Amino acid sequence: HGTLGTREPCTHSCHGTHCTCTYGNIVQLVESPKNPGVLCAGTDDGKVHMTKDGKTWVDITGRIPGLPTNAYVSRLSASAHAVNVVYATFDNHRADSPRCNRLQFAC
Repeated sequence: HGTLGTREPCTHSCHGTHCTCTYGNIVQLVESPKNPGVLCAGTDDGKVHMTKDGKTWVDITGRIPGLPTNAYVSRLSASAHAVNVVYATFDNHRADSPRCNRLQFAC
């Protein structure tokens, strides 16, 4: 458990001649329509965090099966039909992978 938004030094990721700098910026923030007040945040360093109170954030990245290491969270969408279900896409172009990973996981 911890706070969300604690800034760490830039982590450089280089693949061939292509380098990027990952800061852990929030790129997606969604609220569950089935469970108001439950928020999920996705970051550019491939992490997904969840909060139920807006103060304490839990890193739930380990609950996501099949996730490539350090893939960019390109989209989060909370299910309109199921409680505690989030859909996500991850972009892994920084590892020279053109594949977009679509995953479903429980918050």
